[in-house]
Amino acid sequence: TYSFPPRADLLRAGRGAAAAGQRAGVAAAAGSGGRPGAEGAGAEEPGSAGPRAAGSGDRPPEAAMVQALAEALSRTENTRVLVSFVLAADGDPSFRDLYRDLAEGMRAEVALMLERIGVPARPETVAMVHALGTGLAVIGLALGAEDARPLNTAALAEMVRLLRAAPPSGPDDTDAS
Repeated sequence: TYSFPPRADLLRAGRGAAAAGQRAGVAAAAGSGGRPGAEGAGAEEPGSAGPRAAGSGDRPPEAAMVQALAEALSRTENTRVLVSFVLAADGDPSFRDLYRDLAEGMRAEVALMLERIGVPARPETVAMVHALGTGLAVIGLALGAEDARPLNTAALAEMVRLLRAAPPSGPDDTDAS
């Protein structure tokens, strides 16, 4: 007789593969950084968030990164996968570890991205950038890719400007006087 795996195991395996694709897409977009001749520039990896920025060597690294991230966040098929992870974790606690792993992987990529552009990757800064990206992706799903792309580009460019312009602040940095 044949034995078939339980439905939950099949869903977990499928979502695990999708999570790896999501992480690879963020890594490709965040790592684009405008490096001329970067291996794989312009290539799209299976399950990725989109193509790496090609021909961006004439722009500052953060401009190429912003453009690649804005494009990735505008891809509604990726956001649908992300939302399916959230719904799965909400409906079945056994999926929370998979979502937690996905979020940790995304935040690790965000931390690398911040360091590449000279911004300290403090945990609260990484969480803020991750939240902004997630929010832009969800808004983009509702607006559609064409309307989301310019919003994403402007919001990400402003985020980079703000992060690079001011030293990070936190509870330890407040003046008690």
